[in-house]
Amino acid sequence: MNRSTDDFAAAGIDPDERPLEEHQQPTPIRDESVRDLKPRVVRTHLSLFVRDPEAAAPWYEDVLGMEVTARGPQWVFLSFGKKHHDIALIRAEEGAVMSGIGLQHYGLEVDGSLDEWRRLYGMLLAKGVPVVKTTDHKVGFGLYFTDPDGNRFEFFHETVTDDEEGKRILGLYGAPSDPFEVEPLHS
Repeated sequence: MNRSTDDFAAAGIDPDERPLEEHQQPTPIRDESVRDLKPRVVRTHLSLFVRDPEAAAPWYEDVLGMEVTARGPQWVFLSFGKKHHDIALIRAEEGAVMSGIGLQHYGLEVDGSLDEWRRLYGMLLAKGVPVVKTTDHKVGFGLYFTDPDGNRFEFFHETVTDDEEGKRILGLYGAPSDPFEVEPLHS
């Protein structure tokens, strides 16, 4: 099936990022030295499918403290305040449902003490945000919760700040996610 640029645009797919046709092979790499090239990532952002980006944006502003930086007919971009955008909310296709394959969670390492992290726990509960679990990762503590569309997030409080030591501990314990009972703080 040969699809036109208009077909891709109508389906919400960027025409420059269209998938290969079933019989098409990817462009071969001609320079073998390119195979060893590693990306040097300097910043990231996350794009999430949601039912209604305009309806979802206030939750991100209220719960995560983000600000809207741009809007389009099918999306809303939000920032934590330093970059032009950290999260993009993209309108999902009509009738889309969450499935078992895809993003498991988006971890947000938060600054501050353990008590501040516990206050964030209290804030989530006060706002009626579904909390999934609290865990001990041996390098920090995780507080998992979901947005109104079911996307899972984690507030991560790091306790091991040396990255090499963190790698050693994760390897030693097999990247644990042990249940961690903690009381939220409400003040």
